[in-house]
Amino acid sequence: MEKYIRNNRAAFDDAPLPEGHRERFAARLARVRRRRIVVRLSGVAAAAAMVAAVVWFQGVEKNNCRLSPELADVNAYYSYELSEEVARAEELVRSRGVGERLELMAAVAEMHRESDALLATLCQAEIDTSQAIILVVEHYRLQIDAMEMTVESLKNTLL
Repeated sequence: MEKYIRNNRAAFDDAPLPEGHRERFAARLARVRRRRIVVRLSGVAAAAAMVAAVVWFQGVEKNNCRLSPELADVNAYYSYELSEEVARAEELVRSRGVGERLELMAAVAEMHRESDALLATLCQAEIDTSQAIILVVEHYRLQIDAMEMTVESLKNTLL
């Protein structure tokens, strides 16, 4: 078919375009461009989330600070629980606008910074391991609760 069109191009060049063709084509092209931008931004967001997760999990031994094995285990458990809730939120926000996805990413990044700051403080403070564990658990429970509320809010706005 392509060969026939190429060989008989003059026959096809004379026909006027149907009414509204250019507008429909421009609208379709705009949708394709938006979709490509969203796909690219989604890829960038996923890569940024992976980098943030790696940095976050390496935060346990920052600045030559070694947490007790018990505290490191508690931190790993609750950071995993939080990451599960974040994944739920990311799944719900995936179909939304770029602004909402970036807003969620900013909130998650702030949670990471808060967690890193808490761990750094616990490393510098001379505090009993059991008290440090209580602080870490309370810290993560607040973050997990906030993310659960975010997930519920996202679910309710999708209905």
